[in-house]
Amino acid sequence: MNKCEAQALLGTSRTMGALVDGAEILAVDVPAGSARDVWNALKALHGETGLWPFLTDPNQADRDRDPTVWRHLDGRYVVTIDDPWRGDVVDLLADLKADCEQGGGERDENGDLFLTDDDRDEMTAAHRCGELDLPNEPPPGGSWAADTTVIGLCPAGPGGLDILRRMEWGGACNYDITGAQHEAVLEHWRARFGAELLTLGHDVIELNVPEPPTAPALVAKVAEEQTGYCPDIVDQGTGTTTALAEPQVFSHT
Repeated sequence: MNKCEAQALLGTSRTMGALVDGAEILAVDVPAGSARDVWNALKALHGETGLWPFLTDPNQADRDRDPTVWRHLDGRYVVTIDDPWRGDVVDLLADLKADCEQGGGERDENGDLFLTDDDRDEMTAAHRCGELDLPNEPPPGGSWAADTTVIGLCPAGPGGLDILRRMEWGGACNYDITGAQHEAVLEHWRARFGAELLTLGHDVIELNVPEPPTAPALVAKVAEEQTGYCPDIVDQGTGTTTALAEPQVFSHT
């Protein structure tokens, strides 16, 4: 999609609502399979429009079931835009990981431990990155939301990472992390690797990473940071932080 086509597409946008500061949130419809190309074209217009594009859930049922991306439009919710978080991101990530790994002390309604000591030990081991067998070329695959037919547009700064704070994104429902803290963690990766918001779904964030880490020690460190930020990416996904790390070398998502 070229610039003229992207500008024409913006002319078809519909208003989804507004943030508490009055900034309008827009959306455009795109053909299935074209979302990543359209995202690139709309991103190229950010300097002119101030709007950062993001892919939404490819599953229409998910968008209808609990569209957290648009929840500020629902009168039941009052979203207050926080100031940027000023804490130490490294400490935040360490605290989030520790809270998850020590969560086995909590009990269910019958008084039984959610996690045994053995379970906790297994989780702690899974959250540590082991020896890596790194690929020599980018892995196959692309965006999780590549087949979406809806792209959102929100007033945002370069990279679009402040959208999570401005919307007070609530997709990390299992963890005590604010929209401003989401922004801080992602800006931590933007400063080092150029990370940009690509997808914002019901409970998924996806980043475009122009300069991903490739040195083994750094790959391992960043993978452990990711696990601290979102333990479910390992606990309900790859199984180990090592398995998370290896395919991300050279990967731009």
